Amino acid sequence: MVLLSVFSACHRKTVSNDEAEEAVVGDDRDAHGCIGSAGYSWSSLMKECIRPWEKGVSMQDVQHVDATMMAVLVSGEEDSQKEVFLPSSTAGIVLTKKGKVWTDREASYTLREPISGQFELYDSEGVLLYKTI
Repeated sequence: MVLLSVFSACHRKTVSNDEAEEAVVGDDRDAHGCIGSAGYSWSSLMKECIRPWEKGVSMQDVQHVDATMMAVLVSGEEDSQKEVFLPSSTAGIVLTKKGKVWTDREASYTLREPISGQFELYDSEGVLLYKTI
């Protein structure tokens, strides 16, 4: 009896053809219709599915020197708004220009442009997180 329960616990579950057909590659559309497995994310700024790295500028993680994931900064039609895609998030964060900086609604992030065309992203504590390469 004990051996029977041990062998049945080790038995691998087989997947039926119906179950296998349900998991179609590329069939992972989000609420906006963006296919995440193909690298697409919804851009609230551009109002379309985009691959952030194709539309924006890469930002290097300055907190983790060996980090392989980067943030991406996307600019809108106007200079008044930008959107940052963080590696830890599935959605972009829209930043609106206020004076010489851009911030999000919650003031969790601040984007600065210390040199024309170079950007730095800070957290709410003023810690530098990312900078453009």
